[in-house]
Amino acid sequence: MSDRRLRFKDGDFQLRCEYCREYWPLTVEFWKPKHGTRRCKGCWAEYARHWQARFQQEPGVRTVTRFKNAMYYQANRERLRAHNRAWKARNRTTM
Repeated sequence: MSDRRLRFKDGDFQLRCEYCREYWPLTVEFWKPKHGTRRCKGCWAEYARHWQARFQQEPGVRTVTRFKNAMYYQANRERLRAHNRAWKARNRTTM
């Protein structure tokens, strides 16, 4: 396999994606110019799916996470409220 990222084949330039290792024509149909030329559009879509999966958890996991957050808040309620009051006092704007 060649290590070249750019090649000329079938009358147009093709660029190799570093993640899927496939060559794709150098057009906006296959590449996102504002994201650079390291990942093709398909690899960016897969990356976005994995990124969003971190925030959209299964219902059971969400329930456990909410319970843990509630327990943390109850254990540290006064400290958190004092921190929030101090922040509001520092960032109060006058009208």
